[in-house]
Amino acid sequence: MHLVLIETSGNQPFIFASNRLRENVGASELVHRAGTVFVREACEELGLQVASADAPAETTRRAFRWVQSISGRSLLLVPAHDAAVRLVRAATTRALLEAPGLDLRGAVGPAIDLERDDLGAAVRDVAERLARTRASVPRPAARFLRLPFHAPCATSGLPAGRSYRAGESEKPADRSEVAIAKSEAANKAFDRLRAEVGETRFATSIDALEREFEELDWIGVVHADGNGVGRLFLELSRAVGGADPATRNRGLLDALGALSRGLARTTRAAFAAAAAGLPVGRRRRAPMVPLVLGGADVPAIVDGRHALRFAVRLLRAFERESEALAGEVPGLDVRRLGACAGVAIVKPHFPFHAAYELAESLLASAKGVKARLGADHSAVDYHVLYDSSSADLERIRGALRVEPETLLTARPYVVTPSVDDAWARPRSFDALSERAAAIEARGPDGERALPNGLLHELRGSLFHGRAGADARLRLELPRHEPALAPLLPSVDPPTLFHAEPDGAAATGFLDALEASEFLRGASGLPEDDG
Repeated sequence: MHLVLIETSGNQPFIFASNRLRENVGASELVHRAGTVFVREACEELGLQVASADAPAETTRRAFRWVQSISGRSLLLVPAHDAAVRLVRAATTRALLEAPGLDLRGAVGPAIDLERDDLGAAVRDVAERLARTRASVPRPAARFLRLPFHAPCATSGLPAGRSYRAGESEKPADRSEVAIAKSEAANKAFDRLRAEVGETRFATSIDALEREFEELDWIGVVHADGNGVGRLFLELSRAVGGADPATRNRGLLDALGALSRGLARTTRAAFAAAAAGLPVGRRRRAPMVPLVLGGADVPAIVDGRHALRFAVRLLRAFERESEALAGEVPGLDVRRLGACAGVAIVKPHFPFHAAYELAESLLASAKGVKARLGADHSAVDYHVLYDSSSADLERIRGALRVEPETLLTARPYVVTPSVDDAWARPRSFDALSERAAAIEARGPDGERALPNGLLHELRGSLFHGRAGADARLRLELPRHEPALAPLLPSVDPPTLFHAEPDGAAATGFLDALEASEFLRGASGLPEDDG
């Protein structure tokens, strides 16, 4: 038997090389199909049959066995070396023809005897072989040279191949074969997404969202991802035990397959639960455009008014659904999986690629919670981009450090409920929601309990440092103490700041002020949201 690993790389540049949403969705579908459909149908063309789950470790010469089949990645056992090589050739050739620009490579491991050899070591070996192969060949960009001169593609900047009309309402334009392949894959993507997200209907473009939801002042680009998922697959090879190699190998095959299926089910169920909590428009569609649904990775576009709560519902549902994995996957020593999300809230016509890059940076920021609380905790980071001149998160957050040890933000926020930790308590998303509700609260006369002028004065005082902000607070507190109390970590002495475990100070006031418009009417989340 030979292990065969066929995997894509450079997925994000491939998916978001264009600022056209349809091409982004189609590119995501091509990545998904490369690791699933392309490989499966290549096996069928070669006459290889899938071995049943209870087949002996050494299967027949015409049978293969899936180890893993997910978006952008296939790992399988093939009985003969020549069949393994032809399989890699068939799958990668199809990618060249149907997904030009996609970096799909394959590697074949040496022969192994599943009754005697270590399958876990073989998995690591074939991954190293693929890395060496990838480093030794040109990147896909080398396929699309601009000399001699070519007309540029209207959407990607690559050399155009032919005139193409992406939709009935559009005029024909010069497009690259890469852009055409992505555009034509979009319909397959939406068909698959409709089958996987349950009963929720959704739009397929931002323009469609604007037509159906007249108050679409903001859109939220949400990117959620499971914590440490890649590490889990690697650790299983060491965690699955047995009295002899054959028993360990069978256990590892079962565990890897169960983890792949369980993750896919967990992500689908979590996404469906989050989508079901969205309101619907005139055409009974939810205000969202899903982009990808594969593995534990979920990017989506959501009406900005609902994006934050959608992300939190998604993360909490992912935690709940993942609790079943511990009982389903042999050797998986976790009580649940956590996930993190970045939410970039921008104007509808802000360049999508820039909004997505900001969401990626926010996701990376939220992932920092893993180091403090563990991979079984979830967190969200967000930013509302009022000033479109800069979408660089490092620069944005740098401006919120007014003193060496004073931060005007407490982001990211911990979504996992009831975390008893000194750093996490002021960063609970429920606490953020309560502060946002206090900012939006109104009195019996319908007037705001905290006038806009007061909020503006307090916001401005923060940029004069902690002492200046607390001095301004003391001036305003006698007139507004009941309404201000939910915003204060301490009322004796009154302050807008909380102490950090490392001795620094931070405030969640600006965070709540920014989020209040997008959490309007929410004090925490309903029980059925997790």
